[in-house]
Amino acid sequence: MLDTVRKLALKDNRDRKAALIQELRRIGAKYTSQCASENGLPIENIIVSFGQSQKRIVIGAHYDSVDGSTGANDNASGVSILLALIQRFRLHPPKTSMDFVFFDQEEAHALGSKLYVRTCGVDVLAMINLDICGVGDQVLIAPQKNLIDGILADAVRTVNQETAPFQILTKLPDGDDGTFEDAAIPNISVCILEQRDVQPMSVLFSGQGEVSKDQFPSIIETMHNGTRDSIAVVTESALAKVFRFTYELLQGFDR
Repeated sequence: MLDTVRKLALKDNRDRKAALIQELRRIGAKYTSQCASENGLPIENIIVSFGQSQKRIVIGAHYDSVDGSTGANDNASGVSILLALIQRFRLHPPKTSMDFVFFDQEEAHALGSKLYVRTCGVDVLAMINLDICGVGDQVLIAPQKNLIDGILADAVRTVNQETAPFQILTKLPDGDDGTFEDAAIPNISVCILEQRDVQPMSVLFSGQGEVSKDQFPSIIETMHNGTRDSIAVVTESALAKVFRFTYELLQGFDR
């Protein structure tokens, strides 16, 4: 997956989209494009679908990045995991119908996911968002309130903590999952952090208190054109941990 991140960690959004499409063709995945324009910005979501049922699970990762950033961790990391999952499910298709969606324009007020929800939201059973998945050793999912009961909670309970360990946080930074939350569609976000960042990240985004400068989570430096958002900091082990968790989670919908 790290090699895929290298191919996708490009500053120009058009080049990044072209690299993504090339990877989809390389693995033999059929895809559709969902296009629109808003406020002068072109939007193109790229979708790989499994199953015939109209009702489906959505697994998403945004492929755009902020101006000037290669977006290696934010979010070529999530895209590379989505591609690996598609490759795995092409060999062993899920029983549950699923859309794997590469969202455009997440960094522009989540315009890509808003387009998807406007057109397809009525058929979405639940959404899983992959964002910031390339640096760290602790897989995190949130928000906790969406994991008390329901379809996502049931699927998460099937994940083996020994083979795919994870922690549940009260809240993580909003991304495309926030669009589905606003539409009252069950959702969670998945990321990975260094263990030292878990507690301050939880405090910072849960509104439970303030974080001192010396405790500020270092992962922020790999987000939104941060100084560490480069291929140099992304690791295969972090990508593999998120892949393993997400694959087990998706299998849980078939049980």
